[in-house]
Amino acid sequence: MPDLPSFLNPTPEKLSEMADNQRIWRERAAVPNRKPTVVEQRVAHGRAREIAARASIEADPSNTFAYEQLAESLAEQGRYKQAIEVCPDGERKNYYEQIVTAIERPDGEECACEDDIRSDLAAHTLRLPRHHVSEWIWSVKHNREMPLVRCGVCGHLNARPLPKHLAQIGRATEKRPDVEVYRHA
Repeated sequence: MPDLPSFLNPTPEKLSEMADNQRIWRERAAVPNRKPTVVEQRVAHGRAREIAARASIEADPSNTFAYEQLAESLAEQGRYKQAIEVCPDGERKNYYEQIVTAIERPDGEECACEDDIRSDLAAHTLRLPRHHVSEWIWSVKHNREMPLVRCGVCGHLNARPLPKHLAQIGRATEKRPDVEVYRHA
């Protein structure tokens, strides 16, 4: 039997935590006419993919594709540290490490770059915000979906509430259904 990461052989405490999580999800599902949110659907999808990937690994421990699927399913649930442990792809593993670092940063931490990127085009000066939302992720630390805010100058990444200017842009685009700039599924 090959050496498997520790979370593939859960401890009694972890099994208890998993049972508690299942109880919570069953209670949420028991409410009549309640539809799961998009985030709940995504996390549940990740759990289902995790079960399938674990079964594939159990059947064939040398199947690297199953380990990739397991890593993706764990990341989909916000379990990035565990995804790093099993991910066979170095580039993706590095990406998960960046996300873990971003989640662990204090929410108020920012880089030292200037507030706006200025660009002179013809007779007009454009002021572009240096931050943008690179993607939305599930953060176990925050216990909700969070935006990964990236600096367009230095690449600094932080999982934190939207900065005020990005929240304003988001509210402005919600009024225009043809604009999909910061809206997420």
